[in-house]
Amino acid sequence: MVVNLISNARISGVTLPKKVKGQFWLFSREIDSKGAIINEIELEDQGLYRAIVDGEQAFVFAHHLSDDRQIFHKYYVKNIIDISIGRTKDNDIIYDNKYVSSDHAKLSFYENNWVLSDNNSTNGTFVNDERISTVQLNPGDMI
Repeated sequence: MVVNLISNARISGVTLPKKVKGQFWLFSREIDSKGAIINEIELEDQGLYRAIVDGEQAFVFAHHLSDDRQIFHKYYVKNIIDISIGRTKDNDIIYDNKYVSSDHAKLSFYENNWVLSDNNSTNGTFVNDERISTVQLNPGDMI
């Protein structure tokens, strides 16, 4: 399972090992007077959970690691091109995920540079764990 902590400006993630049996749990730091954890939640695939981190609202997003989420694509282009990214079938790159907007982002190739632009998506677009609106991409950047 992959667990991501998403705040307004950053995203951080961790890949948990495959479980042999049982579940993964999210625990609150809140402890009652007897030392018991007040809030515990079993993480579900595609689960989105509210959190407070350093006094600010954040979210935890959990999803199973599957072969279709580990596919990397290589594109060769020589001309100016725009590649649409989103949830619906009219996009060039489609992510069937309820947290991806229907018209989420756009990759543009112009003057030998790739630029990624967020299309005012609900959940934002991140490059190297930083939320972006528009950014020129560099080799090795993680979207």
